[in-house]
Parts: sequence; structure tokens; C-alpha cells
Amino acid sequence: MNKPFYIDKKKIKSERTSTATPLKEAFENMFRRFKLDSKFNEIAVIEAWPDLMGQLTASYTQKLFIKDKKLFVQLSSAPLKQQLFLQRTKIIELISEKVSEGIVNEIVFI
Repeated sequence: MNKPFYIDKKKIKSERTSTATPLKEAFENMFRRFKLDSKFNEIAVIEAWPDLMGQLTASYTQKLFIKDKKLFVQLSSAPLKQQLFLQRTKIIELISEKVSEGIVNEIVFI
């Protein structure tokens, strides 16, 4: 027969505190603990693209995704692609200011 499974409560370190934690801080801790903060920030960049670049640029954007800290942007307008290519360092700075630093290190226009 199998022995019953017992948990020694003295060995488990509880992260509960007696003080109330703000909801924003609790979610940030949860994202960090489950290593979801980088994915959450990537989604925030994609969602903020129309606000960052303007509605006209967003309307010409066909595909937008992040892989290995590179932002891949597919545009339907070649002149707009060239203009944004020249402004890519400024776009990276804008993303770092609005969302978070270090999410995007490079922009690739496809």
C-alpha cells in the first residue's frame, strides 16, 4: 500500500504578506514569476502600434510581430517603408518610452 502524502508546512515558504498589495503590483509580480512579462510587453507594443505611429501608418501595416527582440513590420506601401526604414532608431526610442525599454532592439521591414 502507498503511504499517504503529507506536506510539511514548515518547509514551504509562503509569499503571503499581512499587508494589502496594489492590484497592479500583484499582476507585475505574477507576470515576473511566471516569466510572462516579456510576452505581455510584446503584445503591448503590437496593440500600441496605431497610437505610436499614427492611424495612416497603421492602415498600411499588413503584418506586425516580434521575434527575438526584432519587430517585423510588413507594409503595403513602398515609399512609407523607405521612410520608416530611415526613422527606425527613432521608432525604437518611441517604443522604449511608451511601453518598456529593451523589448525591441531592431526593426525589420518586410
